[in-house]
Amino acid sequence: MKFSIVIPTLNECVLIESTISSCQAAGANEIIVCDGGSSDATVSIAEGLGCRVIDTEPGRGRQLNAGAAAAKGDILVFVHADTQLGPACLNQINACLPQLDPMAQWGCFRQQIRLAGRRYRWLESGNAWRASKRGYVYGDQALWIHRNLYEDVGGFAEVPLMEDVLISEILRKRKPPVLLPGPVSIPGRHWEKRGVVRTTIRNWILFLRYQLGTQPTDLAKHY
Repeated sequence: MKFSIVIPTLNECVLIESTISSCQAAGANEIIVCDGGSSDATVSIAEGLGCRVIDTEPGRGRQLNAGAAAAKGDILVFVHADTQLGPACLNQINACLPQLDPMAQWGCFRQQIRLAGRRYRWLESGNAWRASKRGYVYGDQALWIHRNLYEDVGGFAEVPLMEDVLISEILRKRKPPVLLPGPVSIPGRHWEKRGVVRTTIRNWILFLRYQLGTQPTDLAKHY
């Protein structure tokens, strides 16, 4: 299988180099950076590292779809700009694919938050439980999907928020996601900025409001 990594960016010059390097070390066949109008050095860094850069309108769902449309690989791996793939991640996908229904080949990875403390280990466990038991994969878990399945479900909704939740709802009706050990590494900057409890409660409230019928466009105003 050939792997295409799709990375949406907007002013991510501080972290994008380490993210791209991790994808290269994992054995990606191509890396596509979909930039939503960065005013910093994000684009020049990506180009200097040999990535294909696509300019798009901002909006993560729109950027992810643009990258997928340009990708040539069999497996699409959607990686946030601050997320680093572990060196074994793509090999883990290759190993599990023969056991899966061709139209249910999708999943994510366990996370490793780059912060010390028991509360971050709880977050890692909780996020893994949400993906494996409830079937909801968030973007910072590096969602991966076979191209045929991605095209069959129509890709991501081009909404300002929760594009990952929306596509998970469609995909989990086929089969639950495959949670692979990874890990993928994330910095935890949002938890540091707002606090673990406050950020977690905010995320729960946003998700609950979505399940009660609030549209992602309205939720984005409070994100």
